[in-house]
Amino acid sequence: MSMDDRKSFYRKRISSDGDIEADYVNTNINKMDLRTVSKFRITAAFVDRPDLISQQAYGSYNFGWLISLHNNIMNPFVDYYIGRVIDIPSLDDYYKFYNRNKMNDTPVAFTPVYKEADVIPIDNPWSE
Repeated sequence: MSMDDRKSFYRKRISSDGDIEADYVNTNINKMDLRTVSKFRITAAFVDRPDLISQQAYGSYNFGWLISLHNNIMNPFVDYYIGRVIDIPSLDDYYKFYNRNKMNDTPVAFTPVYKEADVIPIDNPWSE
């Protein structure tokens, strides 16, 4: 699954200036509860490399993000260290979740949470 496929978790919206954006706030991805199917002890070859762990576990480099999310890892350069044992999530559970929660590609109109009049201008000392 590529990065583009993962974007299906996020509803597309049209911003006030007409751009199509992904709505990263209103998503179900944080509700994903996957079973752990195995454990993996990180060795020197896998330090800082969730993509290689994904390749070893699933035969694909594309699920490093899922392993990180399942283990609450935010920074792979710090949290993938030698000796750490991480959980490998179930791809079957992930695909079931994905198919239940993917969004369609039709953008929805974006309604800002504030009005332009509510924005307080800040003096910019570098402006002329």
